Amino acid sequence: MRTKSEMVHNFSEQMNYDIFVFVETWLNENFFDGEFFNSNLFNVFRKDRDAEKTGCLRGGGVLIAIKRQLQASLVTLSNGDSLLDQLCVCVNGSTPQDSLYLLASYVPPGSSFELYKAHADNIASLVLNNVKEHHLCVLGDFNLPNINWSTSISNNYGLTPNNVNSSQELYFIDNVLSLNLIQINNYFNSLNRLLDLIFISDNFCCEVSECLNPVTSKDRHHLPLVVEFRFYHFPPVTTVSRPIFNYSSCDFVSLNDILLEINWEELLGGLDTSVSFSAFKSIVYTQCLDRIPLRVKRAYKLPWYTKELNKLKNLKNKFLKKFHKSKNNFFFSKYKLYLKDFNILNKTLYSEYMRKIEGNIKSNPKSFWKYLKDKKSSASVPTGVFLDDYSAKTPDEAANLFADFFKSNFSVDDSSLPLDLSNSLNSALNFGALHLSSEDIIRAVNDLKSSSQTDLDGFSPILLKNCPALVFPLQLIFNKSLSSGIFIDDWKVTSITPVFKSGNKNDVRNYRPISKLTTVSKIFEHAVNAKLSFAVKSLISPYQHGFVAERSTISNLAVFSEYCIESFSAGSQVDCIYTDFSKAFDRVSHRVLIYKLGCLGFHSSFLLWLSSYLSSRRSVVTVDGVSSIPFIASSGVPQGSILGPLLFNLFINDISNCFTFAKCLLYADDLKLFSIIKTPDDAMKLQDDISKLHLWCHKSHLSLNASKCFHVTYSKSSNILRSKYSISNCELQCLSEIKDLGVIFDSKFSFNSHISHVTSKSYSMLGFVRRNTAKFCDPYTFKVLYTSFVRSHLEYAVFIWRPSTMTAINRLERVQKRFLKYAIWSLNFVEPIPPYADKSQILGESKIYTLFVLFLQNYQGPN
Repeated sequence: MRTKSEMVHNFSEQMNYDIFVFVETWLNENFFDGEFFNSNLFNVFRKDRDAEKTGCLRGGGVLIAIKRQLQASLVTLSNGDSLLDQLCVCVNGSTPQDSLYLLASYVPPGSSFELYKAHADNIASLVLNNVKEHHLCVLGDFNLPNINWSTSISNNYGLTPNNVNSSQELYFIDNVLSLNLIQINNYFNSLNRLLDLIFISDNFCCEVSECLNPVTSKDRHHLPLVVEFRFYHFPPVTTVSRPIFNYSSCDFVSLNDILLEINWEELLGGLDTSVSFSAFKSIVYTQCLDRIPLRVKRAYKLPWYTKELNKLKNLKNKFLKKFHKSKNNFFFSKYKLYLKDFNILNKTLYSEYMRKIEGNIKSNPKSFWKYLKDKKSSASVPTGVFLDDYSAKTPDEAANLFADFFKSNFSVDDSSLPLDLSNSLNSALNFGALHLSSEDIIRAVNDLKSSSQTDLDGFSPILLKNCPALVFPLQLIFNKSLSSGIFIDDWKVTSITPVFKSGNKNDVRNYRPISKLTTVSKIFEHAVNAKLSFAVKSLISPYQHGFVAERSTISNLAVFSEYCIESFSAGSQVDCIYTDFSKAFDRVSHRVLIYKLGCLGFHSSFLLWLSSYLSSRRSVVTVDGVSSIPFIASSGVPQGSILGPLLFNLFINDISNCFTFAKCLLYADDLKLFSIIKTPDDAMKLQDDISKLHLWCHKSHLSLNASKCFHVTYSKSSNILRSKYSISNCELQCLSEIKDLGVIFDSKFSFNSHISHVTSKSYSMLGFVRRNTAKFCDPYTFKVLYTSFVRSHLEYAVFIWRPSTMTAINRLERVQKRFLKYAIWSLNFVEPIPPYADKSQILGESKIYTLFVLFLQNYQGPN
């Protein structure tokens, strides 16, 4: 599959198959689901071969892709060993008893008895523990070519095995057939062998046929097969769609003129903040209904499809069905005729679409990067998810399961807990009130990303950016909120989208929340954040590098590296403690945060406003357009907010005050303590600071995850003082290398592991670029993709880990050489190119990049 991503993607989009099963995929973590299947149409379940364990770098792996309209979930097999290329998915039927369990297997040629036994035992366990009265289909490449399959006398539907001799054959076949499964595939390959077997429950009726229009040309070892489940109905997943404004047809000039004529001061003057905003929404919505046409969001449609192409698709599918039913060659000839016309037109339209996508890199970059983002997507939320013993069958049940899980990330009410933060903060401000000008609102609106997507309040950024008449009423409403100290409930609603991390796609615990604010609240926060950031910039600890202007991960690593290198020059070692806070952003105590803000000098209406901003915030989780029951975030700074990072920095700002011996560096909640260790007394002093950190966490109502806190000793010397450190009597694990803000540090500061990681990642992204630029022909596109996807990895924090040996330098340069070779080949460049070694660096650029720039300047286009 790794060389056929575009073919698989296009084939799966345009054929009417509900399920695709691939065995021996040859995929690994460097290949994304979105390269092969459209995430709008399919849920993808994969198990890639563990190359390290098997020693096989390419072969193996299984994949099942299922239409999103079906309710599918991953089934955990009793033996989940990474050596097994085996995967099981359950597709819910119209009734619970009609569920279909689909298991795909791949067994390499010449496999051991133990591997066949593991595959057979998993199937047996599945039948005994899961399937029972449900339907089961086991299919895949089992590489048992010596078995002869003939039509059964007792059962005309199934096939009987003959010539079963080896221990592998005997154990596998006997065990599978004893489970009341029958083998139904009788399509031999060109070598007259049967490698691909299909076992089904004996009470299940389906038909196997050869695929007449396969993804690629036929392989001599394997025939592409179609399995049709007869009289089997899957319940569709229903999604909710509501009318939305069609902003592309809006005359914003006339709409803005109408809004300018409204006397907002008179309408909103005597109302409180909440009523003012409700009246504002009502008036704007009414004007929009009168002047902006509505449209219903349609189901996903392939962007290059036309009516003519769709007609040809329907005709070829119609005659293919007729041929399958009647076996009449007339229908087959009609099918081939329409198939040919369809393929010609489809190829033409798709090429035009790809040229348009490539052209968008300059005219509409958002569209171009969305195309590539979809290709990089690895997963979407499946239609069937579970949380512990609870499972969801519908989108609203799934949304509520996610809401239950995300709600558990917040801490319980801490109003009864003691508050002891004396002497930790000093009053440095006199900040009691804030007033926003129209210029503040305009800057905040301009900072919004242009989008026509409507939020929970009914507003969209494109409306507010194109109607400057709305700035004045927003200014009135915002200043009412600030003077009254009330952040109204309408602005406290957050929409959460679950995003997959890793592991089982159906397990809710394997997702993280991505939060989205309402558009108006985002504008409000932007304006307040700009004023507040300026007021507190002198208060932010110099050790904090996260969410601070002119500081970053790079500046954090630079300070740490300089400290270590200076210590090495003096012949000393540096002991560093890497900490991990448990859900730090979610578990910030509102009570403690407001207390700390008060100590810093915030007071009166603005402190009340901040308290109102934090409290009683509602969140809803959205899955497939369906929202969950709202839940209240009892703690934490709001995720996805503009003010949240600044408030967190102020919350954690005093943490450096508790260290008397160690140095510290922060990137938001990422904290490391480090110090030169010359004697055991120095180690004891560092341990004392760790204990003070633990005490600070207790007082601030945060907790450290000791199992994820580590200790690394950095030294160039072979004579190292070994020390042990602990947090709350839990000894910290000592590591020889650790990943810190994206850079892998080892105890000797050699960065060999990081260079290997960077090289591997760059090759991976280079492979992604190569696989997805086959239809591109503009040199500028190649340059942008290389810079964005490959060079960004090669250059991140490079002056921290800069390679010092020719071996390391050459490893990195080979990545760029390979890209240049590919670019020249793809763009049909025919002019002689100067040797790579003869090119010198220009303006600090690498040789290969300089050569590529010269190549682009002289490039005249493909022949």
